[in-house]
Amino acid sequence: MSSFDVVCLSHVLEHVLDMDSAVNAIQAVIKPGGICYVETPDALRYSIFLRAPFQEFNTEHVNHFSMAFLAQLFQIRSGWKVVDLGTKEILSSPGNPFPACYGLLRRDDYEPVFKTPTRVADLEVATNAYIVASRELLDKIEINLRGNLDLSSPVLVWGTGQLCMKLLVETSLSKANIVSFVDGNPVNWGQILNGVPITSPREIKNTGYPILIASLLNQAQIENDIRVKWGLTNPVVYLL
Repeated sequence: MSSFDVVCLSHVLEHVLDMDSAVNAIQAVIKPGGICYVETPDALRYSIFLRAPFQEFNTEHVNHFSMAFLAQLFQIRSGWKVVDLGTKEILSSPGNPFPACYGLLRRDDYEPVFKTPTRVADLEVATNAYIVASRELLDKIEINLRGNLDLSSPVLVWGTGQLCMKLLVETSLSKANIVSFVDGNPVNWGQILNGVPITSPREIKNTGYPILIASLLNQAQIENDIRVKWGLTNPVVYLL
């Protein structure tokens, strides 16, 4: 079974519910002396790189890491030594850097001594800071929605991603008269969200209904598509 010299997990472990099984599986296939490179989002810097409220608390990311936690995940087991740890930034989209941390670990077969996991205090502090900062940003969005959106009049919501889902629960958008959700992903067309259909941009007409862009990361690009690609003249409302 132990046949690989190198195993690379780039932004994988944050999606895995059973990390014990994952690490054991890695150890089972990598040769003694082999290297494992692991890279994940860096939760210590979530608040520094905050772009949308609670963006990293979503249905896809079930684990949150720091360098220390990443090292501990392997070091509590026998057979692993840390070669290197570090942080970096990657581009999640043009102009939007995202924090990541990584570990380079070597499999060394030595006397099995299981270590009891310890509390990673800095990760807890950083997570709480991210929650506070996200709540503040969400409050700003709510103020903007109430000031720039008539909840009783028809409105189109452009985008059905994680942020849109949060807004439908946490803000007054839940009370808005949404006549249609618009999404560029064909997978979502024809589905129902909050009792309202999700449609293709091709189906949207110049009704005069305002379009709320349910994104903070790509607002300008989405508005450009609305105007240029789809030729719509509807008023556009930003979240912020």
